[in-house]
Amino acid sequence: MESYEIIFMNKQMKDLFKKDLTGYTCWKSFHDNQDCPCEFCSNNKLISADGNPTAPYIWEFCNQKLNTWYELHDQAILWDDGRIVRLEIATDITKSKRIEKDQKEYFNSLEGKIKSIIPESNNLDTAIQGILKHRDIDKNTNENQKFSCLKRLSETSLSHEQQTLLKGIESYIAQILFPFPLKLSPCISQLTLMETKIVNLIKKGNNTKEIAAILNLSPRTIEKHREKIRAKLSIKNTKVNLYSYLMSIYSEE
Repeated sequence: MESYEIIFMNKQMKDLFKKDLTGYTCWKSFHDNQDCPCEFCSNNKLISADGNPTAPYIWEFCNQKLNTWYELHDQAILWDDGRIVRLEIATDITKSKRIEKDQKEYFNSLEGKIKSIIPESNNLDTAIQGILKHRDIDKNTNENQKFSCLKRLSETSLSHEQQTLLKGIESYIAQILFPFPLKLSPCISQLTLMETKIVNLIKKGNNTKEIAAILNLSPRTIEKHREKIRAKLSIKNTKVNLYSYLMSIYSEE
């Protein structure tokens, strides 16, 4: 930790940097444009005041050299020669970071459209602002409470454009409550809240009649939703089983 010498790299890291950098200096090897130890180095967080290793320090960082986001678990450990050295385990979280960024951009765009279309004087604005102010929905809250505001809005007189925006809000909230695997991310924004609920019930092994009973809808209504879901997942008019398709995606992720 004093010399910043790399004393071990696993195979994954050697493959990533296309070289065994053992013996090299970490801040020169792992990052570009560094002429001294990194200002973000976590070494000072790994040793207590009495010189003993502390609990693991967990943080996120984007390596500009690799253009990759990582979740880093750093900890000071005792090496076989008696030295206290720094151990870092890095997990690639780039995909999830990109999805998070896309969701934020989508929501900000949606929020801007809502504010531009619905005047502050409109009574509906009060309900919509309630949604905008509570982006981080408490997943322990009763689902009926979460969507009571949306339900009231859907039952009022809305223009076609306002109805479109309302569906966008439902889709965004559905993404938070019912996260999809990364492979499905391009399709998420197309699914309505009801379709998202049905997909999750299908994934749990429920058939059409069981889903209809759970959601208090007719089996025919569920079948129509399933047809729309298949179309949005690009498997309409194919022999692909919807349950098998969803499970294969989840198992791969």
